[in-house]
Amino acid sequence: MTVVGTFEKAWMFNYFCSSTISPIEYAVMDNLGYGQINTFDMSVNSVTLDLIDELIIYNASLEYFIHNSYIIYKAVDRDDNLLVLDLETCIMRDINTVNDYCGAYCFHDTLTGYSYGLGKDLNQEKKTIQLEKTYV
Repeated sequence: MTVVGTFEKAWMFNYFCSSTISPIEYAVMDNLGYGQINTFDMSVNSVTLDLIDELIIYNASLEYFIHNSYIIYKAVDRDDNLLVLDLETCIMRDINTVNDYCGAYCFHDTLTGYSYGLGKDLNQEKKTIQLEKTYV
């Protein structure tokens, strides 16, 4: 992908796009019936959501440090979920090492076939999906 614009705008574009991948990945995989392993109760989650759980639910503290040209975010005394920000490109990466799980293809083989089949079925049957509004 090529981003055209000022350095600052390209940098921010990279950040906003890459930092949303972890929550989007969770939403897609969870809704297709496939999930990832989180570090607490082995349910479906993502690195970003695990860190939010640690912060809010488990009252953990988050820390960050700079190593070379990266900022690394993690929970204090935990090395299983990391968010890594590349300061040169401003691309955010997520790393989950729970149970030696160090990444997987999100849309590989079965998941790709299931996603394609679901989309095809919805299109052929002209089913509608109704979203409910919730007002607070």
